[in-house]
Amino acid sequence: MSDYSVTLSTTEPNNYVGLIKLRQGDVASQSIQATITANGQLFNFDHLAIFFNAVLPNGYVVRDKVTNVDYANSKLNYVVADSFLQEVAQVTAWFSFENDEKIIDSTKNFQYSVIGGWKECIPQGNYIYELSEIQREIEEIIGNKDFTPLISKISSLETDVKYLDNSKTSKEEFAQSNKVLSDTIDDLENETTAQLAQKVGNGKLASMADMGQDVKTAMTGGSVAVVGENTVIEKNVVDKQITPRKTSFLNRESINVFDAQALKLGDSYNILSITNGVVVTKELPSKAPFTLNLDNLTNKGKGIQTLKAGKWYLKYKSKSTNGNIGVGSGVFPPRLYDLNAVRNNFVKIKGENSTSFAEWVWELDLTGDAVNYGLLFQNGDFAETYTMFDFMITQNKDDEYEDYYTYYPTKNIRSKEYELLKKDVDVIKRTTLHGGHIGDSLTEGDYGSVTSGVPNLKPLNYPYFFKEETGYTTTNFGKSGWTTKQVWDGVVKTMSLSSNYNFFIIMLGTNGGLTDTIEIDCAGEDYNLYADTQTGSYCKIIEHLMINCPSAQLFLCTPPFNDKNGKKEYIEESGEVVKKIGKKYNVSVIDLYGELGVNKLNKNVFLPIDNLHFGVFGYQKLGTFIANQVLSKIGYYGK
Repeated sequence: MSDYSVTLSTTEPNNYVGLIKLRQGDVASQSIQATITANGQLFNFDHLAIFFNAVLPNGYVVRDKVTNVDYANSKLNYVVADSFLQEVAQVTAWFSFENDEKIIDSTKNFQYSVIGGWKECIPQGNYIYELSEIQREIEEIIGNKDFTPLISKISSLETDVKYLDNSKTSKEEFAQSNKVLSDTIDDLENETTAQLAQKVGNGKLASMADMGQDVKTAMTGGSVAVVGENTVIEKNVVDKQITPRKTSFLNRESINVFDAQALKLGDSYNILSITNGVVVTKELPSKAPFTLNLDNLTNKGKGIQTLKAGKWYLKYKSKSTNGNIGVGSGVFPPRLYDLNAVRNNFVKIKGENSTSFAEWVWELDLTGDAVNYGLLFQNGDFAETYTMFDFMITQNKDDEYEDYYTYYPTKNIRSKEYELLKKDVDVIKRTTLHGGHIGDSLTEGDYGSVTSGVPNLKPLNYPYFFKEETGYTTTNFGKSGWTTKQVWDGVVKTMSLSSNYNFFIIMLGTNGGLTDTIEIDCAGEDYNLYADTQTGSYCKIIEHLMINCPSAQLFLCTPPFNDKNGKKEYIEESGEVVKKIGKKYNVSVIDLYGELGVNKLNKNVFLPIDNLHFGVFGYQKLGTFIANQVLSKIGYYGK
């Protein structure tokens, strides 16, 4: 089971929870374990009902009740239901705390990513109730012989008509469903009471399968898919919901020749994020450009695809933060550039700026092949931030969206993603491991500053990229500016240790250095009596972890290269001491100084601000390098 432990706040401006990846089709095996805080203290939500909520990329709202709650410790555990995994995309979510359907408070938003699995969920409407929630309410209603809550539900549903503008169910159909619900309350009471009497009287739990289809339809208004035996039949399948991806068609080329999954954030400009083909721009001032797979200085394409000569249509869905309309709103006609910076202009067919997702269509008459092409967009006259998805380049402007793919015999997956899929499977096998990162500012995630001693902490630290590469959950014990002795006294010595830790990664010595005085500083049998030096404290840390977590595997890192006056003078010597300590305790040493590949020739790339702390590329390099070293050395846990 994949468990994601997070801390969420009702008061902080945002929640950074790291990377949460949830796979479609993994039923009842992925959970979010949250500790709820407010103003830095545990949030008291006694006697309140808790719901997990999410807004899908198509604008639909999904929610489900949380039943596993530890009120005393302000913790909750929610096993993610299928309805929250409908689309492969990045999803915004939050927990709400409610009393009699009034929202008392809620956490700030956080993000999780949905990755493809063995099935795709069927979209179920604008507001989705889980069957478990419906079953709970029915059992309470029948048990109490009081149908007031059901009538109240009907009344509350009437107020939800305003949310159905973007759903496939019309308001008239919704009103008709309400009438059906009202007219069949008596029938529902008689039928469900009789059925529950048969089941509960025999000591068995009544389930949705025990009820007639008319009851299920009446309960849900026909808007919730009641899935069970003999329910997935031809008349129940919405047109175009079963795509070729779920069939055995072979050698099938998509009508969409643009692979949005191949978009790279590093090859784009003024883009905040690219996640599973969903593009979010930075906040763009008037007439600011933004690019996809294009060098913004030379206008040379940096993509991996070639677009053949002919007439093509670029299609996508987009929304903006402000939604300005009229002359100068939205984006100007985009341009397509190839490897040689040859410019090709699109002509607008359809599209209007909006705060809701709207379809845009552009036409391009390409006179020659565009190799390694990229796209350039330009914001209009008003400041905007755009979210764009469902990118498609096709030869028919009326084609409905279809993902880019190629099917081959025996493999209904993209051939180029086959190795990535295998890698995902390997990562899933490793998600049960948990480790700790012990270190200074290079572990905590300080990006450095021009003014010495001023922390510049960011979430994209090396532990973040380590988790991205391994799938392991970890705790970051890094402390900016602390020496090895301070880390021993203020962190490790008082650390709450348990068998939950499978490994520790120690990276110390940049602050204060280490001296080759191991034998003198570590004399005797009791590590608590070792000398209060940097080297003595390093050995105290190791022995304390070994004694209290005997099954945890330790990895020692030599301090990485830096070119900072006052620190660079002793960094290489400190690394040699780390190697000797590793030999003393027979533990693995990762030689960052000698093997990471950071030096004076490339320090401006990896240590861009102060010649000491890494930037984002440096931390990515560091986290990935350490991750692969650990993966190659980890013991029986990884098997």
